[in-house]
Amino acid sequence: MSCAKYVFCFAVPFLVGCNSLVHRSDEKSRADRSAAHAGIPTPPTYEEIATVTLHDPDTREARRVLCAVWGSPANQDGVLGLFDIKGRIIFSERIPGLLGIDRVVSIYCQNDSVLLTVLYAYGTGYRVETKFVLTLANGMLRRVFECEGLAYSEHGSIYSQDVRLIFVDTDDDGTSEIIRMVEKKTFASRRNMEAEEPNDSIKKAEGYCLDTDMAVFVRVFD
Repeated sequence: MSCAKYVFCFAVPFLVGCNSLVHRSDEKSRADRSAAHAGIPTPPTYEEIATVTLHDPDTREARRVLCAVWGSPANQDGVLGLFDIKGRIIFSERIPGLLGIDRVVSIYCQNDSVLLTVLYAYGTGYRVETKFVLTLANGMLRRVFECEGLAYSEHGSIYSQDVRLIFVDTDDDGTSEIIRMVEKKTFASRRNMEAEEPNDSIKKAEGYCLDTDMAVFVRVFD
């Protein structure tokens, strides 16, 4: 089993219905610039490149977030780049295990954040993913939420876990809360897993609200 370790100061499968259409050659150029800015040798090829536009609730300006992924499924690698609207690079960082941007979401205002997925651990019959929410604030990206996402194991305790994140302003105060929907199934054997015959299935919901002092989401119920 290999395990991807990552540390990034701000708090990235790929975006469906991208809200910012950028010419493919421009994306390739920006991916190369992001890699160079992060001190990474230019990858020979990229598996995926996606660019989305986020809106800053503080400055009212827009920024473009680029996510580029390369490598094999067992050795996924990636870079995240932040650009202004004129195409000038502001920040970039290498993120081992980066799988890509899931979608654009809203925390403080419409389309101010991205939800992304990172491969945390991988092996034969074993996989754990982590989900992050990055919010644009004062022109930079800030990590405001992190949780375990999809996971499964075909060895020892045999299980599969599916996770879905819902963003909704339940208090009508202009700031979204996060509902983490989890379904975990356990199986008596790999054969039962392949046949989708669990011996136990648990569904639960966890609620997270923004702690304004720490600027991160904290759990408030489950």
